[in-house]
Amino acid sequence: MRYDFDFSNEVSLVTGAGRGIGLAISNELSNLGSTVALMARSPEELHVASKTIKAKGGKAESFVCDVSDLESVKHNIKEIENKLGPIKYLVNNAGVTGATGRDWEVDPVRWWRTMEVNLKGAFNCSHIVLKGMIGRRQGRIVNVSSSSAELIIPFMSSYGVSKAALTHLTTSSAEAAREFGVSIFSYCPGLVRTKMTDYMEKTNDLPIIARQGMIDAFDSGKNVNPLFSAEGVAYLLSGKADVLSGRHLDVREDLDSLVKKSKEIIDKDLLRLRIPR
Repeated sequence: MRYDFDFSNEVSLVTGAGRGIGLAISNELSNLGSTVALMARSPEELHVASKTIKAKGGKAESFVCDVSDLESVKHNIKEIENKLGPIKYLVNNAGVTGATGRDWEVDPVRWWRTMEVNLKGAFNCSHIVLKGMIGRRQGRIVNVSSSSAELIIPFMSSYGVSKAALTHLTTSSAEAAREFGVSIFSYCPGLVRTKMTDYMEKTNDLPIIARQGMIDAFDSGKNVNPLFSAEGVAYLLSGKADVLSGRHLDVREDLDSLVKKSKEIIDKDLLRLRIPR
């Protein structure tokens, strides 16, 4: 997958942009000409990320923010738009692994913190950014979900629940925003080697039965290059898949082919989290 989209003169906001998938997405959008607002909690990681993008001739500015804090989100988005211009593209990528273990053994505070970052954080950013997008009648949002939204994960329920909820939020928000020309997608970037997945693969907090699938996937090379995941996000932001707004899409699927099958997908109400009847 490789496309030559032109995002020149457009502003993108990527959360969780200091490392991993968020950094890969930020690099890709910068390479396509977008001015990228990098948002994360770590000023050190943001400094390195913005410096790297600028060294390649890209345009990037960093903004330290905890996305679960609505007031901080409001302040930072106002600063972004005053400094860089209206946000046309939002990528809600910030996320945490969360509590690990059986539900009756985990720390309830840590379990709920996963919801605050993975779900509330995406809602907070969308809530603020959408107001401008709706007013301008243009804009696109990608919510970075996970295959965990569809799986049974007995030792990481907070993560799976947060991603399932984020995917359902995508569907609801997309339907509400459709008439205003705004598209919103849920996107599974695949198993990417990141600090988060390294922890999930190696931690003793999870029994081997909960980690074996990930270990096998990494050992067999079934993990996804973050650049490939980032290219998928760029495709969705480009507008080529607007007909599939509100759907749960996956890096393992050919997005061009899905767009060509969009009538069937819509008629049969496919690519949603739902119980077939």
